[in-house]
Amino acid sequence: MNAPAEPVQKSSSAATARRRSILLTLLAGIAMGTITTIIVLRWLTADPTPVLTPAAFDAAWEHWRAHPIENYSIRIRVTGTQEGVYEVDVRDGKAVAAQRNGEPLLQRRTFETWSIGGMLSTIARDVENDLAWREGKAKPGTPRLLLRAEFHPEYSYPITYRRIQFGSTVEVAWHVESFQLTTEDHPKSSE
Repeated sequence: MNAPAEPVQKSSSAATARRRSILLTLLAGIAMGTITTIIVLRWLTADPTPVLTPAAFDAAWEHWRAHPIENYSIRIRVTGTQEGVYEVDVRDGKAVAAQRNGEPLLQRRTFETWSIGGMLSTIARDVENDLAWREGKAKPGTPRLLLRAEFHPEYSYPITYRRIQFGSTVEVAWHVESFQLTTEDHPKSSE
């Protein structure tokens, strides 16, 4: 009577091993699928804009100070809070006209904000705040930031700038859509 019990036991062990094999294969497939999805999502959403270092900013700022451009027109797309497209005309080093979304800005003090000097000044404040945080000297209320920027290799204006506030959904970014040098004889474009 013991003879029939052995084959049932062997077939039960084989079925258990097969189920384990199927389960392990399924789990490995899920793990590989998850890893692949994470890699693809990171690749699709990766920000190519370099992290802004104080040295990179200082180099751009010093270059701008040494070689300021006196006459140009610039168009900047801003995303985040107060999204819009700003266009500024600078003549003899002064912002003489500015528009937001095709509408003239009315307060002259706001014209300079979107000039190259104005944008660099904004970034300078953010870099100072970031350094204060890194050195443990940030005043209460100073936001903790992640800064990313890319500067034009010849003219040093910020082609792209991103300001991300930690612990918040606040992010402001801008991208220069067009930049045109204006001289009396030769307009020169850099887009």
